[in-house]
Amino acid sequence: MYKLKGVNGEWSGWGSWGVCDQTCGQGTQRRSRTCSSPPPSEGGRNCTGSDIGTRSCNIVHCPINGEWSGWGSWGVCDQTCGQGTQRRSRTCSSPPPSEGGRNCTGSDIGTRSCNIVHCPSNGGWGQWSDWFAGCGSQTRTRACDNPTPEFGAYADCSEIHKAHPDLPSSIYTITTWNTSSQAKVVCDMDTDGGGWTVFQHRVNGSVDFYRNFSSYEAGFGSPSGEFWLGLSLMHEMTSRTTNELRIDIQRANGGLGYVVYPKFRIEAAPTYILRIGTKTDYGGS
Repeated sequence: MYKLKGVNGEWSGWGSWGVCDQTCGQGTQRRSRTCSSPPPSEGGRNCTGSDIGTRSCNIVHCPINGEWSGWGSWGVCDQTCGQGTQRRSRTCSSPPPSEGGRNCTGSDIGTRSCNIVHCPSNGGWGQWSDWFAGCGSQTRTRACDNPTPEFGAYADCSEIHKAHPDLPSSIYTITTWNTSSQAKVVCDMDTDGGGWTVFQHRVNGSVDFYRNFSSYEAGFGSPSGEFWLGLSLMHEMTSRTTNELRIDIQRANGGLGYVVYPKFRIEAAPTYILRIGTKTDYGGS
């Protein structure tokens, strides 16, 4: 009697390594083999283990393109008045370029305008007015408006007076606090401690005050004579801080009277509502 002895399978040799599955970074190569040397037969065992072999390949970094970091803080304005420039910077570091990657595109310096206000400039006297007849004397006036002195970022006459207490009553240029607009205003630097911004001046009827609402919103007249400053400008000026309102009246016989109200402000368009507190001072002769 006899019986056949089964033949166990054996692996063939490994084939060649295939192409790496990545062109950069860590990839993988594969190779294969077959259970064919010999193949299993007559009930012999199959090959044990895997018919696929792997290994790492191209263990090199891929190119990394640079990216900008966030902007830094704005630097100090390079001018204290007039149009200056502020700068800020950023770096190509989030991440930086490496392994042949591209650098960041664009500038590493950002700029913006700053301190867009006029620098202070000295005023010059304008023409004398006509003579006004008085009791035994004649008077005439002139304004410091040729040119008008400009005081940069001062928002009203009180700020000018605090910074320059010796300045006389005259016409000055201010810069509004919110819209940074330039405006010529009459500053009373003598009455009740000085620093008053005059928003209405009527003397002899040379300017017609019977006007429509848009005229009162924009303002009319001339700072060197009779005028109304304008509701739009008055709203911006009185909305920044607390204010006092002083009304001065001269009677036909020369007598003077005044009244002072605290908490004065003009509300916003379209109504421009007048707000005042209870009068704190008054007098006359």
